[in-house]
Amino acid sequence: MSAPARREQVAFLNEHGVSQRRACELLSLARSTMTYQPRRPAKDAALVGTIQGLAEQHPRYGYRRIGALLERGGRRINHKRVYRVWQEQGLSLRRCKRRRRAGPRQERPPVATRPGQVWAYDFAHDRCAALAIRRAMGGRSSAWSWSTSTAENAWR
Repeated sequence: MSAPARREQVAFLNEHGVSQRRACELLSLARSTMTYQPRRPAKDAALVGTIQGLAEQHPRYGYRRIGALLERGGRRINHKRVYRVWQEQGLSLRRCKRRRRAGPRQERPPVATRPGQVWAYDFAHDRCAALAIRRAMGGRSSAWSWSTSTAENAWR
């Protein structure tokens, strides 16, 4: 969890009557983080505007290409910094959905025109306490037929 989120949790606990010292102890948070003021937003303010402008001009460019444009423009910026600002501003490109290829045409099974024309089979297996295996085969148009075998004969 990020430090700003934990600061919000400490503030919530303070509102509900828990001291700052106790709240920081409960959340395993150093009390010095409550007074910490990040300096990065002021440092990156100009860069954020530039990156957003380039992203609007070139909507299909990613952070690497934007970084290359900044370098061509004379700004020497670390690629990791460009990536961090890119992620913070939510400028990530949407990935295109992969198109499915049309496979070979599969023939549909024939439609039944009268009862009993289409058959369906089902196989069932069961094992009882004496390790005898019961197997059954049944279908829509036939009765269930059971066969019993012992566990020793099942592997043969």
